[in-house]
Amino acid sequence: MMDFLLPVTLWHWLVLAIALLIVEVFVGGWYIIWFGIAAAVTGFIVALLPDLPLAIQGIVFSVLGVVACIVWWRMASKRITTDAASTLNSRGSELVGRTFVVKESIVTGRGTIAVGDSTWPAAGPDIPAGTTVIVRRLDGIYCQVEPV
Repeated sequence: MMDFLLPVTLWHWLVLAIALLIVEVFVGGWYIIWFGIAAAVTGFIVALLPDLPLAIQGIVFSVLGVVACIVWWRMASKRITTDAASTLNSRGSELVGRTFVVKESIVTGRGTIAVGDSTWPAAGPDIPAGTTVIVRRLDGIYCQVEPV
């Protein structure tokens, strides 16, 4: 019935896979890549089973592509945390609850603490330099601290 069609071989699927991967480079989104991989896997299945009908090849390609996308989406969604979204525009909020060392003594309510390789303005009771403090909250640009 479809004798006029050439048999689809490994090379046809690999060309489709490469074309889909090239499209992924320009489009992005991480969905087309999985269909490119599904095309390559389908090609290798066709190499092992050369008499596989074209309709079955299409079904295998479709199922592999959809399953790969679903698996990727589930794995990627586990990595997304809601904490990042809640502190997106709150610079310094990741400091709350952490301990640091006073770099410049806190005198009359103002001083600095060492945060990594930088300093942050700190506010709190008079505390000498070198004392370990915990950040309780942010008040504008100041970390409200108290001794540990």
